[in-house]
Amino acid sequence: MMLNMVFLKYLKGAVLYVPGFLLVIGATIPQVVCGQTGSTTSDSLKSYDLSGIVVGAEQDSLLSRQSVRRIRLVDLDQQHALSAAGLVRLIPSAFLQTNSRGESLIYIRNSGERQVAIFLDGALINVPWDNRADLSMIPGSVVGGFEVSVGAPSVRFGPNAIGGAVNILPRNLARQGSLTEVQIQAGSVRTGFTSGTFMSRSDRSSILVSGAYSKMNGAVLSTDHALEYSQDDPDVRTNTDRRLGNLYLRFTRVISESWNFGLSMLHVNGRKGVAPEGHISPETDPVRFWRYPDWTNSMLIINAAGQPAGKTIINATGWLGRFAQRINSYASANYDIVVESEDGLDRSVGGRVLSTTRIPSGSINFALHFATSGHRDITTRGDQTDASFNYRQNLYSVGAEYGLRLSDNSEISVGASLDGAAFPETGDKPAHERMSALAFTGSFETLIEGGTSTTESGPTTRFSARFGKKSRFPTMRELFGESLETFVLNPNLKPESAWLADVTLGRSSFNLSGEMTLFARRTVDTIDRINVVGDGVKKRLRVNLNGSRVFGAEVIGRVRIATGLVADAHFMWTRSTALLDEGSRHLNEKPDVLSTISFQYSMRWGGSLRATGQYTGLAYSLAPDNTQISLPTSLVLNLRMSLRRYFRTSLLFVEFYAGVNNVGDVLALPQAGLPAPGREWLVGLSTSI
Repeated sequence: MMLNMVFLKYLKGAVLYVPGFLLVIGATIPQVVCGQTGSTTSDSLKSYDLSGIVVGAEQDSLLSRQSVRRIRLVDLDQQHALSAAGLVRLIPSAFLQTNSRGESLIYIRNSGERQVAIFLDGALINVPWDNRADLSMIPGSVVGGFEVSVGAPSVRFGPNAIGGAVNILPRNLARQGSLTEVQIQAGSVRTGFTSGTFMSRSDRSSILVSGAYSKMNGAVLSTDHALEYSQDDPDVRTNTDRRLGNLYLRFTRVISESWNFGLSMLHVNGRKGVAPEGHISPETDPVRFWRYPDWTNSMLIINAAGQPAGKTIINATGWLGRFAQRINSYASANYDIVVESEDGLDRSVGGRVLSTTRIPSGSINFALHFATSGHRDITTRGDQTDASFNYRQNLYSVGAEYGLRLSDNSEISVGASLDGAAFPETGDKPAHERMSALAFTGSFETLIEGGTSTTESGPTTRFSARFGKKSRFPTMRELFGESLETFVLNPNLKPESAWLADVTLGRSSFNLSGEMTLFARRTVDTIDRINVVGDGVKKRLRVNLNGSRVFGAEVIGRVRIATGLVADAHFMWTRSTALLDEGSRHLNEKPDVLSTISFQYSMRWGGSLRATGQYTGLAYSLAPDNTQISLPTSLVLNLRMSLRRYFRTSLLFVEFYAGVNNVGDVLALPQAGLPAPGREWLVGLSTSI
């Protein structure tokens, strides 16, 4: 016991302080490449990615290199995650929280979950009703990489993206040929996963067909969970089973030397339970005893990239989306009597058109975003349909950016956009006025030493500074949704607006590279929720706070310690404050420290070992009486081992892997009453030919 405590003490110190040490010696995380795809001097369209946030001639710009980080497939694969939720901590300054609705949401630099735009293959996948994406229901087999933008948002990301943008990239082959892959995996509580993928690429076209199915019979509960209510099983969290199946198709074609075309289709179907809040009594406070017996998301995505004339590159994405879910609300944690059901159906049509024109002094970018989304809400009590209402929201954003190259090593950029929202259908609620907001952004980036903005040689040192202002409009759910009578409506909600700024100093070389960022965000009219009493029943109410303030520092580091041994880490420290009429308090569920450090040792004979420590600092959660309660800090250790073999005669590649998450069975509590999983094991086998 004493030895274990000493080990955890030193591990905690390593997770907290090694990232800063790696920066001092000049380090950055291996899975994050800060937009440094190399020089793109050719105008050939084959150089451009249909699905990326960074598109077209923007890859020639110094501006794209630090503002967009990329997380590669090779690093995602080592996590063996069943869903995209298991990959979030690979993103620097990102935090995953599963809320009381059972949704696994991403927060970047302690932004709000509705402030982060999630794209798949360039198409927005945030559910329009609430502008959130449940990452636990996005299969891990679909994810081929991440592109992440944080800080002052570019006009390229459209409306509402105060907290950043994450683009989920599809898998594809790096060269011509074909690949067939099959994977099976098993884990704790009879968890199972199987997937199959076929990819083929020729000189002018590519195709991907992928399908997967996963089941989880429940989340393992830490022995220190201390849940007082709605938890009878000492080992498995109440009502946390999940089933998820998906089919993904993608086809791309080089139509001519000037145009590329892509078509993607995704269909996901699942069902799952929602863990009840275990720190409050259902006899005195409202607790959600929910299940999702049907959850479906289907998308059709069309991409096109072209260079119609001269130095102008056009990248366009259009999508059709259909999202449907049923929520069954039960009388108790026995989940035997359905009291009420809510059926939601969202249909959306959207598009984004981006253009970049090179001019002698730099570049001019234009961006157009538009989306219209309809939501139908049907509430059923017993055998009677109690209510059926239709809602609609229209979003748009029109913007432009101008990049001026001051020298071979320096560049500035300024941009502005007009964002807007309208609600032409409001169900049984009063009509709502249109909303609009101006946004702007500016940046300065320079290479202090080592190469130029178009050619790099040897180690490079970069400096950047960015600032901007952006707004987020209230969602249809925030304005009109009562969530099975758990919310009181506030028709006077206003958009929240944020001023953002950051400065970054980075240095990169083959073995040692690093990056440090100081950032600040001041938000006005922050949308938050409080607990109220309505008709003698405790409910929740969304309100505009005076505002909030977040400032902090971010460090990313990587070093090659020896042949085959790499250490990588990222660290974030913040102070997140809500500004109220009566003073100030901590923002809810926003940790003051997030830190991750990994050591990977790859052996020549095909074996590899990986150890990852994840530290989550102090945070606070809202109690039923509107006071705040502190959440404990946690240090979670995850282990992975794998053995890979390639058989040249049959061209067969085989990998066996095993791992343990949360080795110490530590209590991690992202939100009061909703602990993260305890110790879990997994084993798997992957073959490809």
